[in-house]
Amino acid sequence: MGIVSTHRRRGLGNRLLTEVTTLARNFGVARLELEVFLSNQAAVSLYQRHGFRLEGQLARGRIIDGIVDDILVMSRWIGEEP
Repeated sequence: MGIVSTHRRRGLGNRLLTEVTTLARNFGVARLELEVFLSNQAAVSLYQRHGFRLEGQLARGRIIDGIVDDILVMSRWIGEEP
């Protein structure tokens, strides 16, 4: 999920994530997983507010134009946990 820079900080990410979670639950999905760049702290905070928990970290998982970044793997249960 991404928000064009001119539309950030307006609650759109929160609304999108709420809708995705609702749709997934309605379709019987029990667990959501995502990857996010460690440098994107706004997104990490959003996902944490929505109940996502850190499962792992891919050190140096992204190198674009010489810029190195870790990738966080996060998930949350929206259905019954086994």
